[in-house]
Amino acid sequence: MPDRLLPLFPAHAGGRSPITCEYRCGNACAHPEPNESGNEYFGDVVKDISRRRAFQAGAVMVAVAGGFAALTGTAAAAPASKPRPAPGTDFDPVPPNKLDAVTLPDGYAQRVVIRWGDPVVPGAPKFDFTKQTATAQAKQFGYNNDFVGLIPRDALGLDNLLVVNHEYTAEVHLFPADQYDPANPTEEQVKIAWAAHGLSVLRARRDPIHGGIEVVPSRFGRRITLDTVFEVRGPAAGSKYLKTSADPTGRRVRGTQNNCSGGVTPWGTVLSGEENIHQYFANSEKVTDPVEAARLKRYAIGTGASTRKWERFDKRWDVAQEPNEPNRFGWVVEIDPNDPNSTPVKHTALGRFKHEGSNIKITADGRVAAYSGDDERFEYIYKFVSKGKYKPGRSATRVATTRPCSTKARCTSAASPATARPRRSTAPASSRRTTSSTAPASGSPWPPGTSPLWTDSPRRRSTSSRGRRPTRSPPRRWTARRTSSRTRSTAGSTRP
Repeated sequence: MPDRLLPLFPAHAGGRSPITCEYRCGNACAHPEPNESGNEYFGDVVKDISRRRAFQAGAVMVAVAGGFAALTGTAAAAPASKPRPAPGTDFDPVPPNKLDAVTLPDGYAQRVVIRWGDPVVPGAPKFDFTKQTATAQAKQFGYNNDFVGLIPRDALGLDNLLVVNHEYTAEVHLFPADQYDPANPTEEQVKIAWAAHGLSVLRARRDPIHGGIEVVPSRFGRRITLDTVFEVRGPAAGSKYLKTSADPTGRRVRGTQNNCSGGVTPWGTVLSGEENIHQYFANSEKVTDPVEAARLKRYAIGTGASTRKWERFDKRWDVAQEPNEPNRFGWVVEIDPNDPNSTPVKHTALGRFKHEGSNIKITADGRVAAYSGDDERFEYIYKFVSKGKYKPGRSATRVATTRPCSTKARCTSAASPATARPRRSTAPASSRRTTSSTAPASGSPWPPGTSPLWTDSPRRRSTSSRGRRPTRSPPRRWTARRTSSRTRSTAGSTRP
């Protein structure tokens, strides 16, 4: 297959730091693309659709103009003026500049909501850049965030839960230069990096007058790290490809990593995509089984020593010793911010690839659709649709979120009728540095006290469906059963 070339000139000005490229994605663009198939990738599909739509639009415009002229004997009228911008988008663009500052349009302001090292869990120590410890970092705000999900807990959205990801660590910036040797990191430095990955859950209050949000101490404070235990759900749970010496069941995974973007679900939990997981592993070239070697190559799992050298301190990062460990990452994970004691979940029905994120829509017929894209070059976008339908309603008691849901089980969420309120889905914001703006916010709250985790039986479909907003009824439940559907055969499948 001939090589597919990336554009030599980017569509936007500027570039990414070499350090960012190395630590964020393992210099993925400097390596051959893992997808060697001849399938159309997402960019090909978009180009084809764009060409067809442009042709159709041009044909319609010509027909309308010609018809109008024929009927009236005059030229077609000038097109109507542009529609008014949506609320919150009516501002003057920021002109290009080289200022070392956050530049905002007139009428907007920004401030830092929370910083790396700020306390998340009650009792977290004060951050000390020169005296970091893994124990302290596990209670503090992690490193490098680019997803922010806000889940209101009251009718006005003044009391909220804030969920933020920590995609990757850049160890050369994580530690003082005189303390960190990239070729010889210490075990404590490696464990600090593990604790700096993952997600943070916080409670945040919005100023009803000025609109900014402020993080406040609460029992909801939680860190999800590379030491947090996850439950595996879906068709790959218990698979031989997920079994390791530390987990012979293939159902309990230690940690999540390279969490990129995500989404807030209609039932008040958060989905997060594990993205560039390939770079954390070492020595894949030592795997001699040709089938296993081909699978590792398809996901670009690292050869030789890794950049961070984690394999020196835990064999799970050494593919030669634990060839199935990479298969335990690259999933969509779900966490319940309403319950700090809940066990987070890895949903294998949503496929294993380099998930940029995942978002949920309720379709016109009430099914749950999950959209997710593979952020590797020349890959695909996937849609998963449940057979069961999302059912608004109330349940008498709150179901424990750590209870696994089988494909025939009914998962319910519960909230007291006295506390249930109408709600509407909220779109997550994205930022590398978590900030708030005084611009008016939109969206309605989720009902407090609701926390079902998604039962894992949606299946992938290649067709699309029109979505609609979730119903505005209070707490809800939905059932799901496994269903078959037409699926494009790609290497980014559920199986490793």
